[in-house]
Amino acid sequence: MQYAKLNVLHWHLTEDQSFPMASRSFPELPQHGAYSDQEQYTWQEISDVVQYARDRGIRVIPEFDMPGHSSSWRNSHPEVFAEGCLSESSRGAFDPANPATFTFLLAALQDWTSGMFVDGFVHLGSDEVPSDCWNNTKDLTWMKSQGLANFTEVFDYFVNHMVSMAKKLGKQTILWDEAFMSAKPPKEAVIQNWHDSKLMQQIVDAGYRALLSNGWYLDHLTTTWQSMYAMDPQFNISSDKAHLVLGGEGCMWGETVDPSDMEATVWPRAAAIAERLWSAPGVNSTEAAEPRLLAFRPRGQP
Repeated sequence: MQYAKLNVLHWHLTEDQSFPMASRSFPELPQHGAYSDQEQYTWQEISDVVQYARDRGIRVIPEFDMPGHSSSWRNSHPEVFAEGCLSESSRGAFDPANPATFTFLLAALQDWTSGMFVDGFVHLGSDEVPSDCWNNTKDLTWMKSQGLANFTEVFDYFVNHMVSMAKKLGKQTILWDEAFMSAKPPKEAVIQNWHDSKLMQQIVDAGYRALLSNGWYLDHLTTTWQSMYAMDPQFNISSDKAHLVLGGEGCMWGETVDPSDMEATVWPRAAAIAERLWSAPGVNSTEAAEPRLLAFRPRGQP
């Protein structure tokens, strides 16, 4: 990342399948949520990563995906999950009808953001929420009492609560673009676009700051570096809104790799993304870029 001048590590730390990170306030989270006892990060290990990155000019922004993609939290705290999603096969979602949910999440976030992650941003996910989770009798009764008519309005309620919570902790929030499509988060939130890149114009037209990831999913193994090089965060963005485009991000998800092939999967395609992000719009020739990427390939190799 340092060689390529990629200056932010977005660390997707929690997922349905595993909760690997240490928590001083809730040590039971990794104890019951990690994929295995050997696949956990200690507090010191995470702090070392943050410091190692900081020494190289790289910020670390943690992501705690919610309300969905959170089943691993449920292993130790089922009381804050919607009852409609308690089947073994369900991904699950946090329960906004339970006040204890937000008390718990505030305490957990405060633990990590006050002593471990010092960046001014935190990513709170908000993607791929299973809507059927909030359809049980208890949640429907609560929705009626709150004047909420459907999933979209409940999702909006949850997202706004979490953005407000992060603000209390001194953090700005990044959200996946479902939060823009199905909710109305505060304008200070940053929206990360991973669906159709045409959404970028809609996001900035609505007054939000935006990040592009559509077209830059590194786990899509058949997507070439040339295709990634052709993407531009400000493509077709009106000039009066271009200042709202903060940049972009290449995403490497874990379903298609393991430690043996992750580096070869990420590089040098991530370097192609980096060059596009650091270059003027007119610098877009893949033929001209190819020698630079060939020179980049052996960097960092022993």
